[in-house]
Amino acid sequence: MYEYTSTQNSVRVVLCVAALAVATAGHAQTRSNDSTKTDEKRFSAELSAGLEHSSRLAVDELDVVADDGDLAALLGFEVGYELGITSKTDFDVSYSLSQTVHEELDQFNLRTHFGVADLSQDFGRVDVGLSYRYLD
Repeated sequence: MYEYTSTQNSVRVVLCVAALAVATAGHAQTRSNDSTKTDEKRFSAELSAGLEHSSRLAVDELDVVADDGDLAALLGFEVGYELGITSKTDFDVSYSLSQTVHEELDQFNLRTHFGVADLSQDFGRVDVGLSYRYLD
């Protein structure tokens, strides 16, 4: 994967080193004696790395700005698991980690952990769900 974006004096180049997009490689489906129940499981994983150069660094959430430019390495990792508990009930869980490491301005280094758990039930015209999000 190659991505190029140019916005506000910032140039971003991301090269995907390895994409283990195993979205369906770990896919298995079995049906039990109960015709409404299906044990469908899907596992996914992705690993990425790239480089970014910004002529002006900023972290909007912290109101921190540096008029200097810097080169940064971008690393990312994500895993996910989807389980079809019944034909109308699903459970999904995922975790991702991303890291930005700057060459000179290390105060702009950023590590993000993001976890998600979703449980949903299809009642025909209405879907009801419960979600948990963790961000650090």
